[in-house]
Amino acid sequence: MIYIAPIVAVALLSVLAAGTGGCSGEPTRNELRCRRLGGTEAKAAHDGLRILVGSHVVDSAITAGRVARCESAAAAVFVAVEEARRRLPRELRRPVDVHLDPRGHHPPDGVETLIAHGALLVDGRRGANLDQSIWLHELIHVAAAGSRPSDPIGSRLIAAVDEAAADYGAAVVLGRTHLGPPGPRGARDLEDGEALRPAAFHALAVGEGFDAHGFGLPLAAALLDQEAEPGALLEDLVTTLGGRGAPWPQSVGAAGAVQALVTRCPPRSRDGLATALEDWLPPELLP
Repeated sequence: MIYIAPIVAVALLSVLAAGTGGCSGEPTRNELRCRRLGGTEAKAAHDGLRILVGSHVVDSAITAGRVARCESAAAAVFVAVEEARRRLPRELRRPVDVHLDPRGHHPPDGVETLIAHGALLVDGRRGANLDQSIWLHELIHVAAAGSRPSDPIGSRLIAAVDEAAADYGAAVVLGRTHLGPPGPRGARDLEDGEALRPAAFHALAVGEGFDAHGFGLPLAAALLDQEAEPGALLEDLVTTLGGRGAPWPQSVGAAGAVQALVTRCPPRSRDGLATALEDWLPPELLP
């Protein structure tokens, strides 16, 4: 019988849990998978997904870096995002650049979507450990990227719809209502969505203190009541937000933004979306 000292056993278990080999130069499982998909050059790029390093962000402008090699954090983030993309309905999979540890901006929650670019900014130290619901939420934002109403109130309201669509999509794809681990914004559960309070509508009107995530959560729950699996409602809402429709009217306000959203939605999902919106908003904000 071969005796393994307890300290050595713990070290071996730690290595196995981390997905690494026994030698320091041996590739991890993530690196091997990344290399299989990345081709002969072992780059973290496949089927429209690219992990970029050395990017620079100034305000909302990005100077893209280079495609990362399948090593360390880049490989781990590549595998996590690729897995989330495969979970999405094919109609919602979009090309996406993931900027790993970009200079000039630190994503406060580990990952952030730049809607104008359809790109993700990721903290390499946290990215590999993010819950799949977070990746799905952000990838749905990428799929929903498009023009928005120009007036402030309409823009804020549609931003909340965007957050609702991302939460709803993550929930139906994963088959659970609990989204994300505790963090700066906290975990969310669609079953806990409460009716919006007057203070939320005041913030919608004036802008100060407006929380698109919190404002949109009851809508995500209402959408879930309409269709609890990935299907036409999710696809049509995301593509409607993504600009596959008529341009947004100018100076529409809240009711006008809701009317434009429903009008832009394909007929097969229009009634379901309208019902969810009625459950979400008071009559004064409905067309």
